[in-house]
Amino acid sequence: MNAAGETLVVWRVYGDANASARWLASDGTVSTPAFPIAGWSSSVPSTAALAGGAIAVAAEPPSGVSTCAGAA
Repeated sequence: MNAAGETLVVWRVYGDANASARWLASDGTVSTPAFPIAGWSSSVPSTAALAGGAIAVAAEPPSGVSTCAGAA
């Protein structure tokens, strides 16, 4: 969810190579058609809110690379 209350919903159907996403307005109505997030094959990608109202969508790491970063 961004600062304006808009929400990016991200999902992946089992067996599909791509995840999908769509924006919902702050009142819960659909504000964009669904769009693919290409190249994702193992799970739903992680997202994070950014300053200015944008949202980051994580890229899938190369095969065999852990997605968890250890704390220092």
